[in-house]
Amino acid sequence: MFKKDEVSLAGHDEYIVRGGRDLFHLLPDAFKGIKQIGVIGWGSQGPAQAQNLRDSLAEAKSDIKVKIGLRKGSRSFAEARGAGFTEENRTLGNIWETVSGSDLVLLLISDAAQADNYEKVFSHMKPNSILGYSHGFLLGHLQSTGLDFPKNISVIAVCFKAKRSMVLELIPVSQSTRMLIW
Repeated sequence: MFKKDEVSLAGHDEYIVRGGRDLFHLLPDAFKGIKQIGVIGWGSQGPAQAQNLRDSLAEAKSDIKVKIGLRKGSRSFAEARGAGFTEENRTLGNIWETVSGSDLVLLLISDAAQADNYEKVFSHMKPNSILGYSHGFLLGHLQSTGLDFPKNISVIAVCFKAKRSMVLELIPVSQSTRMLIW
């Protein structure tokens, strides 16, 4: 669906997708079958990924909802509300109801929280849903304990080469030439 460019990094060939507004029309097909994307956590990655997804999908005229899931009593509720996610429009809620209601779950909580909660996250995910994460901690943790991701979900990695604040600061939504969606 998206054109891939081959690049060589440290002697290894990798493929990247260069994004931009000109590709936004492809987003509805890229996310076919997804009605809700749950962004779990509002720490180092959550704000940038959630806002970028929401704004990119809105520009693509997609009806996919981006919903933030936070633990009960989290101080991050106020920050998420400040970014336009609210309980009233059903884009902000409890972590477990968000996981259960999402077709794509971006697990962006701390490494310690992932280690403590992965079993509960897996048990709340819909069969045939997708789990996304932004670095390899959870994979490494599962492998070190002899475990694996559940067979009834797909797993993707959306890994960045920049701090989250740089994503929003360097390329604001109004200019939106960020790497595709994220």
